[in-house]
Amino acid sequence: MNNRNLESFNVDLSVTQNISGYLSDDILLVSESGLSRKEDIDYIRNAGADAILVGEHLMKSDNIENKLAELKSWCAEKPGTTQMISNFKQRIYN
Repeated sequence: MNNRNLESFNVDLSVTQNISGYLSDDILLVSESGLSRKEDIDYIRNAGADAILVGEHLMKSDNIENKLAELKSWCAEKPGTTQMISNFKQRIYN
């Protein structure tokens, strides 16, 4: 579910919440766009998202590796409920 309106480019996380109620449990709900804070991840998780797609937040960062670790920690607070999927092109090696 893209939270970004592709005509105006405005982001509204409630898009995921509004749509989630119409989906059956066998549908994997991936929420994308506008996820840059722990509160965003919590909101999306509570809205029923199974996974997130993050790219812009990482690419705008001065330290992608640290931002990725931060996002992982936010998602791991409730293990098994949210997976992280990143669409950024650069690989991070530990």
